[in-house]
Amino acid sequence: MKKNNFLIYAFLLFFILSCSSDDATSEPTKDIEKGLSLTDEDKIGLIWSEEFEGNALNTQVWGYDIGDGSALGIPGWGNQEVQTYTASSKNIKVSNGYLTISALKESIEGKNYSSARIKSQNKYAFKHGKLKIRAKFPQSKGTWPALWLMGANLDAVGWPNCGEIDLVEQNGQEKDKMIGTVHWKNTSNNTNAKFSQEIISSGIGADFKEYSLIWSESTIKMYVENVKYFDINVNASMPFNQDFFLLINIAMGGSLGGAIATDFNNDQLVVDYIRLYED
Repeated sequence: MKKNNFLIYAFLLFFILSCSSDDATSEPTKDIEKGLSLTDEDKIGLIWSEEFEGNALNTQVWGYDIGDGSALGIPGWGNQEVQTYTASSKNIKVSNGYLTISALKESIEGKNYSSARIKSQNKYAFKHGKLKIRAKFPQSKGTWPALWLMGANLDAVGWPNCGEIDLVEQNGQEKDKMIGTVHWKNTSNNTNAKFSQEIISSGIGADFKEYSLIWSESTIKMYVENVKYFDINVNASMPFNQDFFLLINIAMGGSLGGAIATDFNNDQLVVDYIRLYED
C-alpha cells in the first residue's frame, strides 16, 4: 500500500511540473510597439528626417533648454510657466523609435514640476518645404505641449524679430483644441504681431496623428491628417524667408496651459518622427 501511494504521489508531482513548464513556455511573447519606419514612398522628395532610433537623443541635431528661463532674463520662459526644464532621463527618453518628453510633479530647483525642451538651434535649420511630425499629446489639464520653430537669427535680433512658427500647440484646458500660430515684429508700427487659427475635434491629440507645415515664400499652411487648420499669406516685410530651427517641449501652466489638475502626477508628449520634404 505504501509503495502504491509513493507511485501515485510521484506521478502527480511529474504531472504538475509538466503543466507548469508548458504554461511558462506557451505564453505568447508580446511585441513592443515601435515607431513607423520610412517606406520607399516616404523617401520620395525627403530632404531630412529624425526617426528617433537608438536609445539616446542625437546631440548632433538636438540641444536642451535648461531651467526656468531666469538665466536668460525671461523667468517662466516669458509665459508664466511653472516648470523647470532638465536633460534628465526622467524627462526625456528615446526608445523603440519614439521621443518621449515627460512632465512630472516633483520639487526641483524651487519649482513643483519638471519637464524638457529640446531644440535644433545652431545644429539644424531649414527654410521652406513640407514638414511632417507624427505625435500624440498629453491629456492632463495644465499641460502645454508644442511642436514649433524659431528664426535661426534669434540670438542676433531677438524675439519676435526673428519670427516664430508654432505648428501645433495644445490648449492646456481644452485638450481637444489644437492651435497654429505665427509671431513676428510688425515693422510698420513697431508692435508684436500674431496670427492664430485653431481646430477643435474630439480626442484629436489623444492618439498619434500627423501634423504638417507647408511653408513657401508666400504662404504658411498647417494641417492635421490632411485637414487644414491654418493659412496665412506672408510677404517680404515678415521674417519668414530665412532659416528656422525646431523646438519640442511640454510647458506646465502659463498663459496657454492654465490651471494644473490637482491630481496631476505625470504626462507625456510622444513624437514618432519628423520628416522634411522639398517645397
